Amino acid sequence: LNVRLILALDSTNETVQTACAVSSLQNPQDHYLGFCMGPPLPNGWFASDGTASVVLEASYSSTIVLSNRLSDQVTLVQRPGWHSQLAQQLTSAAAFGTLPSSPLFAGETFELKVYAHTGGFALSTFWVWITIDTSFLSYVDHVQSSLYNTVSFETAGNSNEVLRFRAVGLKATATDEEATGSAVYLFSVRLRALNSSTAGRYDRDALSVYARQFINPGSNLFLKDSPGYLFDDREGPNRDGRLEIAPVVTRGVFAYTRTTTFSNFGVLSGDPPEYAVISVTTTNYDLALKDASVAQDAACSSTASEDILVLRDCVARIANSGFSGSHQHILTVRFGNFTATFDFSVFSPTSIQIIADDLELNQIHDAHNMPVACGSNAMYQHAALYAEADSLDVTHLVQFDVDNESVAVLTGPNGLRGVAPGFVQVRLREDIF
Repeated sequence: LNVRLILALDSTNETVQTACAVSSLQNPQDHYLGFCMGPPLPNGWFASDGTASVVLEASYSSTIVLSNRLSDQVTLVQRPGWHSQLAQQLTSAAAFGTLPSSPLFAGETFELKVYAHTGGFALSTFWVWITIDTSFLSYVDHVQSSLYNTVSFETAGNSNEVLRFRAVGLKATATDEEATGSAVYLFSVRLRALNSSTAGRYDRDALSVYARQFINPGSNLFLKDSPGYLFDDREGPNRDGRLEIAPVVTRGVFAYTRTTTFSNFGVLSGDPPEYAVISVTTTNYDLALKDASVAQDAACSSTASEDILVLRDCVARIANSGFSGSHQHILTVRFGNFTATFDFSVFSPTSIQIIADDLELNQIHDAHNMPVACGSNAMYQHAALYAEADSLDVTHLVQFDVDNESVAVLTGPNGLRGVAPGFVQVRLREDIF
């Protein structure tokens, strides 16, 4: 089985696609849910506001067996102009950084890339400070440019809110020309929005960049103690960066039971069976299904009458009302504004059959055709007994009995051993039908 997610830009019909993870479809720990991670979208899709359609396609042995166009569309928001013209944003020496222009979620990690406008000089040594609001952000790690010697890192401030990065000198393989420009890459910092972050927009003192020192190869200090700029979801440079933490909201509910046939074997065991309905909610932040969770307060109902099936707290219990045969029904689960349905059948056996894998238990003979005995007792063959209710194996639910133990006796829960010549009748210990 192969499943893929296809996105089509509505204005041009250009498509991108990605394969979905299907191994979890057979894993009860993952609630039998597959997972599709949206593919990277081309930059051109964000040149203006737009929409994209989503198709889920499944194929088996190269044959498409399902193609489902989702009712909801993906909304595309135009990127700020600086994404494609970063080198044209500033006109004089400064440190600046780029932030995500899309909303984040609490707990999500993102990247702040830091650049330098060198004002026409080659930048060989820099000391850049980044201040973060530690009430909702934390430092994870950083990666430096290949132009510079090792970038040192330290923190300062009462809550380590100031991140200080410093590099002294260019690597021997770097040239002055590479370290000169209006968008020279210095390093990247990975930051994480704390799990405790509340949804909303953070822009006042959330993030800032500061050029402590810019020095050229001639040891001339050409920029000092200069506030820098940040580029985010807004057009143009800003002294303070802006981030938006999106709320995590439920996007759907999926419901299932371990089987879609509810069998009324209570008539065999005397204990009416129960089938739990498991309802799983998914959210808009389901990375690798980490947020898929069982909904404890879902409401369940079915088209079956209570003389056949009783539903209490989303647990289905077969009613021992003496009905027989198979009945088709629909089970509905409601969670908030979301609804999930699936078909199921309720089955109660109409007859039971006892089967023996050998109907003739002969006396055992050795290689010389002489009877084999254990002491004074002749030895006879064994047979296994089975019980079927409407072609279903119900051996584990019943108890067997014999009418003549002088001919054959029961061994274990479903074994039969011959004792002496004669006929024996095997029956169920309780009269069920």
